[in-house]
Amino acid sequence: MKEMNPTMQVEAICPHCNKENKTTINTVISNTENPRLSKRLIDDTLFLRKCKHCGEEYFVNHTVAYKDDRVEKVVCYAADNEGEAAFVDTMFENMKLVEQGFELCPVRIVKGVNELREKARIFEMGLDDKVIEVIKIWGLEYLRENNVED
Repeated sequence: MKEMNPTMQVEAICPHCNKENKTTINTVISNTENPRLSKRLIDDTLFLRKCKHCGEEYFVNHTVAYKDDRVEKVVCYAADNEGEAAFVDTMFENMKLVEQGFELCPVRIVKGVNELREKARIFEMGLDDKVIEVIKIWGLEYLRENNVED
């Protein structure tokens, strides 16, 4: 995967007091290089910030590429069109590398923070995410066939 800037400074507006907070976001996380950040992704705290003005926690949505070095897979979550464009550019650059004979790790693109966290957890447990997706589909079909509402 083409190198992205691993951190960025952004201004985030606290939804509780409407004041700006400067915060650092992590746009690239490797489970071996950044085990603390990997744990924060998995335990659902990576996107949370505490307002320096009112002390309340709030969610900061941002683009992230997560690499699990044990299973050699990358999961990309684009929070906006700019992040999506960066991933598309990266994919085209990587296709050029593959054409030149380089072997790259599989990349998964997810549409939401929950999907990103789920993929990271699946990889953390050493499971195959494709198998898990098939099991989820079977489970949903079973629930539909048996008219299970919740």
